[in-house]
Amino acid sequence: MHGQRRNTRSSVIGWPARANAAAVQAGAEQYGSSSGELFASLATWDLGTEGTTLRFGALPAERIAEGLRSRLPYGQGLLVRGDSAAVGFRPADRLSAERVDDIMLEISVPDSALPDLVAALRPVAGRTPIPSLPGLIIEIEPTHILDQHGNATGEFIG
Repeated sequence: MHGQRRNTRSSVIGWPARANAAAVQAGAEQYGSSSGELFASLATWDLGTEGTTLRFGALPAERIAEGLRSRLPYGQGLLVRGDSAAVGFRPADRLSAERVDDIMLEISVPDSALPDLVAALRPVAGRTPIPSLPGLIIEIEPTHILDQHGNATGEFIG
C-alpha cells in the first residue's frame, strides 16, 4: 500500500442537499410550511343534518394531515382544492363551518382539536367523527389508481 493514501474524509457530494434540507426543516419548524394550497381530485363537503362531512380520497389524506400540522399551529391556513369543490382550514378559538360560496367551505379549527383532525386523515376508507369537534365528520374514500392513459388499473388505496 505504499504510495496510496487512505481517504478518511467523508464525501461531500451529498452535503449541500443535507444542509439545505436541514435549513428547510428548521425554517418549517420555526415558521410553518409555506405551502398553503394542496390539490386533491376528491375534496368535497356536505352540510347535512348530522353535521359537516368533509370527503377526501385516501391517497392525499396523509398529505392533507401534514399540511394541517405544518400550517395551523403557526397561524396559517390551508386550502385543499378538489375537482369541483374546495375546503379551507384556518386556526381559530372554536369550531365553525362557513359556506363561502357554492364551491368553498371554510373550517375553523381550534388548536386543541388539531390532533384529532389529523388522526382522522389516514389512507383508510371510512367515516370518522372527530371527538373534539362535535358535528365534524371526515370521510375517506378509496383512491383508484390510474395508468398513464387515465384508465383504472383495478388497484386502489384505502
